[in-house]
Amino acid sequence: MTIRCPTLRPGWFKPKLDAIAHLNDRFKEADEMVRKRRRSGKFKATHVAFVTFDKMSSAQVAAQSILAPSLTECLTHPAPEPRDIVWSAVSYSPASLVVREWIVFGVMGLLLFFWLIPITALASLLSYKEIKKTVPWLGELIDKNQQIRAIVQNLLPSVVIVMLNALLLLLLEGPIMQ
Repeated sequence: MTIRCPTLRPGWFKPKLDAIAHLNDRFKEADEMVRKRRRSGKFKATHVAFVTFDKMSSAQVAAQSILAPSLTECLTHPAPEPRDIVWSAVSYSPASLVVREWIVFGVMGLLLFFWLIPITALASLLSYKEIKKTVPWLGELIDKNQQIRAIVQNLLPSVVIVMLNALLLLLLEGPIMQ
């Protein structure tokens, strides 16, 4: 039995490469870039620090003993897994994060307000009574079959509202997923 090394394609039209060797080379390049940056010593100061401990008990004592209610004092939190950290957002100031949070809340509030208008209008237009009043020929067609009438009265408004809410979810997640 032969053991095959994992392969990957680094680009759309690029040939397959040995994954381990390719990723090892990329790691060495990144490691060398970090070493160069450390030698230059020119880093932008941030309000965040990561402290490591030899023992877990030491980390717990530090996290529980250095708590402060003011922003001008030292606040501690156990660090998350490094893969869970959005490293590009680490350098944002706390004030900037609060402003961004309020902007997102405002945009979501406006979206909710303006999304209610078409949802309410569509829900009222899809009611059986409204269909009979605005489109009489369609109301007569619905009245001819009890199953269609039951679907229009009970199912149609709910299904359309659920579909519009799913569309909203796609619209909100679309830019994030790209």
